[in-house]
Amino acid sequence: MLFVADPSEQCGYSMEQQINLFNNIRPLFANKPLIFVFNKTDIIKFEDLPQEKKEPVMEVVNDPDVLVLEMSTVSEDGVMMVKQEACERLLSFRVESKMRSKKVTDFMNRLHIATPQPRDDKQRLPFIPGKYF
Repeated sequence: MLFVADPSEQCGYSMEQQINLFNNIRPLFANKPLIFVFNKTDIIKFEDLPQEKKEPVMEVVNDPDVLVLEMSTVSEDGVMMVKQEACERLLSFRVESKMRSKKVTDFMNRLHIATPQPRDDKQRLPFIPGKYF
């Protein structure tokens, strides 16, 4: 789950309301990767928020199950980082889910990975041929 928050509160909702929304929908994504993103860092960064606005957010920021990132869609700072982290976490989650399923054991029983045994002291590096046209 990728939750995008507006610390500048230009969206019309306070940080407390945004955190309440996050906490209300979070159970729907139990056992799923969670990323909480502070957007609009070109206007205000999380560390620049007044203490009274930081307090409701600290529970999310300190949660080890939630990755907290910052970005600005206007200046594009951090946008690629958010995309990469979201893709990486989703891929990892899918691989872990597949590994826990029964289908993996069926598939693994049909696989054989050959590992050549060394027959002398010669080092043989892998060779991947180039494309031929």
